[in-house]
Amino acid sequence: MLHSRMLRYLDEVARSGSIRKAAERLNVSSSSVNRQIIALEDEMGVPIFHRLPNGMRLTLTGEMLLAHVRTTLKEHDRLQMHLRQIRGIQGGEVRILAMGGLVGGLLPEVMSRFAADHPRVEISLKTMLKNQISDALMAGEADIGLGYNLAETPGTTITGRFVVRLGAVVASGHPLTRFPAVTLEQIVDFPTVVGDRSMTINKIVMDAYREEGIDFRPTFLSNSSEFMRSMAISQNAVTFLSRIDVSAPDRSSPLVYIPIKSDRLRNHELVLMRRTKGPVDNAVDILDEEIKRAFERTTADTPVA
Repeated sequence: MLHSRMLRYLDEVARSGSIRKAAERLNVSSSSVNRQIIALEDEMGVPIFHRLPNGMRLTLTGEMLLAHVRTTLKEHDRLQMHLRQIRGIQGGEVRILAMGGLVGGLLPEVMSRFAADHPRVEISLKTMLKNQISDALMAGEADIGLGYNLAETPGTTITGRFVVRLGAVVASGHPLTRFPAVTLEQIVDFPTVVGDRSMTINKIVMDAYREEGIDFRPTFLSNSSEFMRSMAISQNAVTFLSRIDVSAPDRSSPLVYIPIKSDRLRNHELVLMRRTKGPVDNAVDILDEEIKRAFERTTADTPVA
């Protein structure tokens, strides 16, 4: 970290109230500490300490600077710990359970990046129904679980919650891609494919159409998100998925997520959870954190409804 020694000297002088005591604790000379403090004051253009007969006391500017410095030092220490964990991964296994609709979107991208950084870690992914994931985690069959509206149970802990909103998902050349957002009524002019009643998607979509008073009959129903994506790509149909389900947008992506303008279309919650028992595993910790950050970035602008 740039100027880390200078910042640690400042922190220690503030704690001890004396350059001499700070030097003793840091195991350096008093003149070295004094030079760093003077250099920092010159850089800031204002005094950081009042030089008193009985020691050093922070000025108002110094108190503001110290609060920032201590936050910076904590973040630096946290980063160093994370880097040590990464360097320490020599192998191992991470087992993930996910609901079926999540295996074709953002999750594989995160797993691929992790695998590239840690080629000696074996990653396994198994799809399960919502009500099976928590039980499998508790039984030690997996390390990480991901699904919609999962509940925390004994033996598991939730590490991330993400507000997810369905949108119209279409092929990149579909007529609806001309619009930055669409209405439920615009969608009914095209063939549609909706999750069947075994999927949360079905109730969210059908309730929204009913509450808006629009007669809506899906062209296709399926419990397979892969089928829904395939129909959107090959048959120019409109399906209903979230940004996470179709991964990050880019020029090469065959699918486009379009927000839907409707107060009746409710959000739902995606939950990331961990098994709480078992040995500490750096690979699991790091992949769990990378999934969390990627999903947070993707859902950051989801409107709360």
